[in-house]
Amino acid sequence: MPRVAFQYSVTANWKTKITSTLDTLQKNCPSVSTMIYVTNQVIGPAADELKEESRRDRNITVDIRDRSWFVDRESSHPQRRVASEELAKRFVDPLLSKRGVIDRTATLTADESKVAVLHLALDGEDQATDQSLTKSCFDSLVLAALHDSDADNRLSLGEIQDGVALRMPVGKRGQVDALTLSALTRLSRKGPVKQHKSASGSEDTYHLSFEEAKRINDQTAGFLLDEAALDAKLTAAVRALEVPEALGDAQVTEVSRQLRTVLEETLLERGESFAEAVETGEPFQLSPVAIADRITANGGIHGLSSDAAAAAIMHVWWSSLRPKHSPTSAGWPTPTRCLRS
Repeated sequence: MPRVAFQYSVTANWKTKITSTLDTLQKNCPSVSTMIYVTNQVIGPAADELKEESRRDRNITVDIRDRSWFVDRESSHPQRRVASEELAKRFVDPLLSKRGVIDRTATLTADESKVAVLHLALDGEDQATDQSLTKSCFDSLVLAALHDSDADNRLSLGEIQDGVALRMPVGKRGQVDALTLSALTRLSRKGPVKQHKSASGSEDTYHLSFEEAKRINDQTAGFLLDEAALDAKLTAAVRALEVPEALGDAQVTEVSRQLRTVLEETLLERGESFAEAVETGEPFQLSPVAIADRITANGGIHGLSSDAAAAAIMHVWWSSLRPKHSPTSAGWPTPTRCLRS
């Protein structure tokens, strides 16, 4: 016979609820010696008298896990952080969005988003400097806005400020423009950006230096090679799976693409925990259950069960990020490699 009973309730009248449940347990489940009451209400020491009464008169220990119990333990383990984020995403974010507290409106085109992500990845390979985070970010944003510029294709200050503002839709325009100008001045002095002063007194123009453009091209080539390597690993993982029916080359390519989409969406959702893991070295909890749930929600993947597809993604995840370590190892790769994968 079970000795522990659980009850969850959101009622504000928790005392009456617990007392009623104790009466029911004593009558129908006399073997129960512990009742754990789970609630989103704040109870705290207000239940001390009820606990003592239950212990004395009913011989049942009451363990109350109220709102504070959960909030105090939210970040005690990586698994709980992941669970808390998932809960907030499902229930809190829609409320905030409905009330206008957060705005999820996308303003970048697909190509602009790719350029922005590319520059963030490339910037991660640069050695650390004594610059503040704000300066480093605006330097990267300015370089992203100047991505395709050269001596024959220069941009004005206004055009660069527009490009940076597009990538920061929530920033105050006056502040963004001032920080953009500061970054341009700084980069022009250091050399990655060339400034052309107008002899006629009209607006100055800017473009990437030849050296900076070459550096970006070289790093872009390395970035694309890493992208191809990841695709190759996903393809190999698909071919290694035992599936009910044989998959042709075209089907394998499509399944690999779908797996990559799921992996990227999962990492995007877990962005904050992922960044914290890279920073602190604590294991990043990429849950196979969460991945399988996302695959199912997306309509599944041709020829694979959700669990099999999730297993393939997890295999590629560990092989890409920790080639020299087991999943329980404390070693972590560089942030840039994590970002690329």
